[in-house]
Amino acid sequence: MESVIGTSRYVAGVCAFGCGRNQVGILVEPRPEFAVDVKDEKQVAAFRNLIWPVVEEANKDAPNFSRVFKEKILVTSADKPMLRAGKGTVTKRATIKLYEHEIDVLRIEVPLPSEWTSSQVRDWLMVHATAVNSESPVNADVDLFEQGFDSLSATFLRNRITGSLKGSPIENIRDVAFRVSLNVVFSNLTLTVLANHLVNLVTGKANTADPKAEIERMIEKYSSGLQGNILRDPATRDGNEGHIILITGSTDRGLDISLLASQRLVYVDGDTSQEQLDLDRNLYEEIRNSVTVIIHNAWRLDFNLSLSTFEPNVRGTRHLIDLALASKKIAKPRFMFTSSITSAQAWDRDGGPIPEEVRSDASLAVGGGYGSAKHVCEKIIAKSGLAATNFRIGQITGAVPRGAWPTTEWIPIVVKSSVTLGALPNIHTNVAGLPTDAVSGTILDVALGEDEPPIMINVVHPRPVEWEALMKTIGDALFAKNVTREPLPIIHSAEWYHRLEEHAVNANEAKMKRVPAIKLLNYLSFFAQGDQHSNLEQDGDANVLAFEYSTEIAERASKTMRELPRISKSDVTRWVDYWESVGWFQDLGSDKFD
Repeated sequence: MESVIGTSRYVAGVCAFGCGRNQVGILVEPRPEFAVDVKDEKQVAAFRNLIWPVVEEANKDAPNFSRVFKEKILVTSADKPMLRAGKGTVTKRATIKLYEHEIDVLRIEVPLPSEWTSSQVRDWLMVHATAVNSESPVNADVDLFEQGFDSLSATFLRNRITGSLKGSPIENIRDVAFRVSLNVVFSNLTLTVLANHLVNLVTGKANTADPKAEIERMIEKYSSGLQGNILRDPATRDGNEGHIILITGSTDRGLDISLLASQRLVYVDGDTSQEQLDLDRNLYEEIRNSVTVIIHNAWRLDFNLSLSTFEPNVRGTRHLIDLALASKKIAKPRFMFTSSITSAQAWDRDGGPIPEEVRSDASLAVGGGYGSAKHVCEKIIAKSGLAATNFRIGQITGAVPRGAWPTTEWIPIVVKSSVTLGALPNIHTNVAGLPTDAVSGTILDVALGEDEPPIMINVVHPRPVEWEALMKTIGDALFAKNVTREPLPIIHSAEWYHRLEEHAVNANEAKMKRVPAIKLLNYLSFFAQGDQHSNLEQDGDANVLAFEYSTEIAERASKTMRELPRISKSDVTRWVDYWESVGWFQDLGSDKFD
């Protein structure tokens, strides 16, 4: 970074700074002939523009977390030159110390709004968001994650917001910085919405949004026009030969790829969120008139996001229902929907095991947007009148032969993070996870069965194992694979979460790679509740681990569920072997043995 910028003919010296701060900055000393009055904002801006092309060149080779934004270029004053050693080499530490005050001021160089109105705060956020988005313009009314933002960008934007607030001379504004949630960007997906949220925090106005009403409005919107009275006689269904199978998305799950060469598979490139799935009319009609079973599995996987973000998924579900209802067959196609146990995330444990039924009360689904949206679809499907099943699926684990458990899921993320944190968490509950092949087997048992499909089944392991026992086996496997020097201790979940929070402070991209659970702080907040994690006063999809689930209907409808063996030590070993084989632990470095 410094060497590249130092090649500019306008620059006499460069020092990068930022250790322990939210972003990297550079201190630049102009050559004498290009010196500027640092008190003149126009001259400073002109010099920044002058050297910006070479800064952009340096940014190309820098990791995301060390990119330099234009407003983080600090220009030295002619009467306070950089300090140098005898041979003219800049003494970096002494120079940074010399400019310590200016560097602290630079952290809040984007002025706070003069008035805390929605329009002024939105414009202020626009400056921050544009800088985070590599200087690309940001539309204030469009989802940030549709404009190039990711989890890291969201973290940087939050850091910039809180850093600016902490620098305010007004005490109550500084206090607001500590009330900005870790999930604030995920929960307020456009700058306009985020601005309104911050204004409410500053002015003390309560958030009047009613999450239950939001769920009910979406159910009403996407169930409109459904009659619920159609022919569903299983005896009139066609055989299962020659069906068109739509495959959406691809992920390495350790599956037998030779199956993809089957002559019975037809690949269709479509978009369920669009009318007629964004297919050619003739192709759509061909599918409509030939399909006998629809298995709807395509869904955005992100537990940080709000309900509104999942509206394209809900809309896609309705479009697939419309496809089934428009079939010319005597009996409409069966509709199989892969829901989630998070659709019942606000269940009251005092009510006993979660039953296998679609509940009418939307308050059951209040919490994370992922589960709320799944509940919306369950209700729409139930109103459709189709022969349908909602599969309320729990934790999916790696299956034989490879034990492939995707590293994008939260338990592998917790395991990797635990290596750096030095311990595994104990949440005093059972794990009812089941392997991928058992989930698919259960779905096919119901989809192709002779009996009328039940409207809801809980796809969780009928014979769960204790979380603590599972963590111990994982710890032993990590040690056996030389990922850790000794088996990791198992500590109280609240203590583990506290360690995670400490690592999250000013986390950069490198830290997030070693401790990826930082990105799931809000989702894992139930860890902080310790033994009281079943108290559902806070939102968080992972609370569903505390629940018990009825599986009576599932076991009656599926041979796979009835005969499912318990998770074994060999299963766990395969998971860890798979994670190591895909390089999940390779960037831990010395963390593995600290």
